[in-house]
Amino acid sequence: MAALGTSATAACPVPQPGTVIRFFLNGQEWLLENPDPTLLLLDWLRSPAVGLTGSKKGCGQGGCGLCTVMLSRWDRQMDAVRHEAINACLRPVCSLDGVAITTIEGVGSVETALNPVQYSIAKENGSQCGYCTPGWTMAMTAFLAAHGDTKPTQLAIERMFDGNLCRCTGYRPILYAMRHFASDWTPADEAGCMTCLADPHVPHTDAVDAPIPPEDPYQLPLRIVRDGHTWYRPTDLGDLFTLLQTLPADDLKLVNGNTSIGIYDRYEEDPHHLVDISKLFLLKNRAVDSDNYSLGGGVSYGELLDFLDQKVAEGVTDEGTLALRYMAQRTAGTIVRNAASLAGNTMLVVRHVRHGVPFPSDMFTILTALNAVVVVGDSFPDSNWRFMPILDFARDWQTDDAMKRMVIIGYDVPRSVAREYVRPYKVALREVNAHSIVNAGCRVRFDDQGLVTDAAIVLGGIGPIAFHATAAEAALKGRRWETATLQAALSGLRDDVDAALDQWKDRRASLPD
Repeated sequence: MAALGTSATAACPVPQPGTVIRFFLNGQEWLLENPDPTLLLLDWLRSPAVGLTGSKKGCGQGGCGLCTVMLSRWDRQMDAVRHEAINACLRPVCSLDGVAITTIEGVGSVETALNPVQYSIAKENGSQCGYCTPGWTMAMTAFLAAHGDTKPTQLAIERMFDGNLCRCTGYRPILYAMRHFASDWTPADEAGCMTCLADPHVPHTDAVDAPIPPEDPYQLPLRIVRDGHTWYRPTDLGDLFTLLQTLPADDLKLVNGNTSIGIYDRYEEDPHHLVDISKLFLLKNRAVDSDNYSLGGGVSYGELLDFLDQKVAEGVTDEGTLALRYMAQRTAGTIVRNAASLAGNTMLVVRHVRHGVPFPSDMFTILTALNAVVVVGDSFPDSNWRFMPILDFARDWQTDDAMKRMVIIGYDVPRSVAREYVRPYKVALREVNAHSIVNAGCRVRFDDQGLVTDAAIVLGGIGPIAFHATAAEAALKGRRWETATLQAALSGLRDDVDAALDQWKDRRASLPD
């Protein structure tokens, strides 16, 4: 992998620290002074000043994958470089400080040498109109870079592409081109399919090259002001708390991956003070002990899944762990999950309980069922921080103005114990990359006599926020798991759903079709 250093542009006078974004694009260093805080990477790439038009704009919501690029950054918790596919249509340029971006133009060409993914797609007839091809190429390039010398399986490759769409129905040749990189691929897997006689003179490489960005400049705070918007990057929680106390709460947004603009764009919500919290180390914490998961609010879904996959491989297979992993996997697509954070997802729910279109979060539902506690704070010492059940946090945020100046530090999620069973459910228009129509998280604990000692049935998508089906829960507690118990619980569930529909009927009537 190529280490990036100082290029010729570094000889130019460096503007005042605190207003300059420094990053690498296809191996070349860029210094941007006071870029527009609302400028997105895709728009900048395709602008005349840059002229890299290989990345395309399709949906502008992170759902199609046409704009995919590779982002390489230092993961300070793992003390290693992390390579991720991200949506350029959602990523602010201001958030690029200290990272390396690779676009389709930076991985290879027929004039120099195709990278192995490009070559495999061409050899397997994987491109028709070609509009989606750059996104597929960059998603796979980032996936291979992240795996290093370890080959993924065919199944892992197929699941990774849940954020890339092709409208030419070219999935079979695209997928076969990618499966060639799998550990379990054999020529028999494509027996009977058309093959392409590749030109042996076309130059190509056998390995993916990924950049290694220099040590990141997290120690420098940023304050970038332009066209009525201001971008802040605090360097520690103390600086963040100060900002939260001084900036107007109703015109403020904490930014991690910025994927929320794919749901609520700037025509719906346009805060003018944007605070980048993606570099705050404490918010990236991920740890587990015998009783709890401790997860920082800034942990991305991709980081969470890597962490949970590692723990499952080590033998941590309690019911809560598997349910948490299932709901994380069913959220959005890989490319969005690489950027979206846990706290950002929670706040999509909380901020739209009373206003705007509600957000049917799968993670919020399962965290509620698992009795997750949210840790929020606005000052030091940490003894001042509040530990609140996630539903209580969502409720109190609606009426307590002080909470609008707090940040989600993290989550404490209890692990399941013996004789405790957890089941997550999601109903959507498709298996992946789709919001829930309804979702649920169900948890039941038994004593050694077979009696239900605790039960949680949490439903989402019926009202603007998930809720406990209290009548159904009460019908289960203290009883054996048998037909009569099920009938009583189902009767209670009908009452719970009817009550929720009645409670939120005016809110639902106010929403667009």
